[in-house]
Amino acid sequence: MVLCNYTWEDNYRILFLEPVGGLEYETHYTLVIMPTIRDSEGREPLKEVFRSHFTTIKEPVRVIETYPSYGQANVPLQVTIWAVFSDDIDSTTVNDENVKLSYGAGLYVPCTVQYIPSERRVVITPQVELQPQTTYSVILRDTIKSLSGAPFPGYVWDFTTKAVVSTGSVTGTVYGPDNQPISGALVELSDDRGFYKQTTTDPNGRFEFQNVAPGEYTLTISYGKDYQKVKKTVTVTAGETTDMGSLTLKEKVETKPVNMVLVGALLIILLGIILGIGYSLLRRPREYPEEYEAPARGPSYRPVPPAPRGAPPGVSAPPPSAPRVGMGALERPAAGAGGYGEAAYLEEEFACPVCGSPVGITELYCPVCGAEFEPNVVACPECGSNIPAEAKVCPVCGTEFGEELEEEVEVLPPEEFEIEEEEEVEVPEELLEEELEEEEGEEEEEEGSGEKGISRGGWR
Repeated sequence: MVLCNYTWEDNYRILFLEPVGGLEYETHYTLVIMPTIRDSEGREPLKEVFRSHFTTIKEPVRVIETYPSYGQANVPLQVTIWAVFSDDIDSTTVNDENVKLSYGAGLYVPCTVQYIPSERRVVITPQVELQPQTTYSVILRDTIKSLSGAPFPGYVWDFTTKAVVSTGSVTGTVYGPDNQPISGALVELSDDRGFYKQTTTDPNGRFEFQNVAPGEYTLTISYGKDYQKVKKTVTVTAGETTDMGSLTLKEKVETKPVNMVLVGALLIILLGIILGIGYSLLRRPREYPEEYEAPARGPSYRPVPPAPRGAPPGVSAPPPSAPRVGMGALERPAAGAGGYGEAAYLEEEFACPVCGSPVGITELYCPVCGAEFEPNVVACPECGSNIPAEAKVCPVCGTEFGEELEEEVEVLPPEEFEIEEEEEVEVPEELLEEELEEEEGEEEEEEGSGEKGISRGGWR
């Protein structure tokens, strides 16, 4: 039994019954009026019980979800609209005639309409961009049918697009080295066109710049003398908020000035050490195996003139003006003071037996690999000077040789010099005997060396 409220209309003699709480869908009901009912005059108009039977309709199809939602504001200008039904819909009835997007009386936005059966969803895509700050109405007409035959009473909902915004905003939070927010830090926003704004952080370290025109800006944060400034590049977009996130200030580090004089001195010392090591490596002779063969021609020497014949011990001849003498033919020196002239210098080269590099015959070391050469010299038979074995002219005394000197040349003994008599001094006999023995030993050694002669040197 359904509890109802009754209303009698006397003029039309109509009885209205209003069920409390409504009726159920797809339910069979029976209305019963008993004959005990009386009219205003007390008469009983019914002679018997009145019964009426009826069945309620199926539950209508409802819209259970939409986007944008009912009454939503600030909807983007480019938006896809959709709605979800409570029952399966006949897709042939979901078309641009039964689905409309209106922005005024008789004004509609051209749209494409699509129904997705698996989701019971109708999708509405405007073909043009919506107008800013405008209210639109989505109309789903009652001509849309369900597959179950349930009626669809139709549905309408509204939404409003967002306004055009020509500015943006910048926000962020400033922290110290201890990760605690800094209050009162100075935050500046500027660009190269003359724009400038400043603010300070709140107790939570937050800052915000509003109504900033779109573009690129420089954000500068400073806080006292003990912290380093922070600079960031910010790009502002219209209608959006650019959040810079967490910005940490670092403490300043004191730096001492560099003593450039000390640095320069250290560099000079280091350079000297490097050059010294390099020079010692270049001048260091190298050891080579014995299987290296001597080249066809050996190097010459740097002549050191011996003492002139007849000169007392300790007296040496002045050096020739040409300090180096080649291994080739030498011209006869011109006469000069002391019998010394300038020897013509003819430089020749030979191949280094170790690395094959060209080497002047006057060199004692290879300038490339450092190989050391032993001079190939003999004694001049005229003046006793050491000269190249291949020389045809003595660079000291100018003596010419018809052929190359033999390997062994007798060294001429120096002439005897007159020695002034000195006062006799008594010497103990023991010392005289020792000196006599030493002199005899030296004479024997000199005789042996004189007979043997001087032989040519070999290559190392």
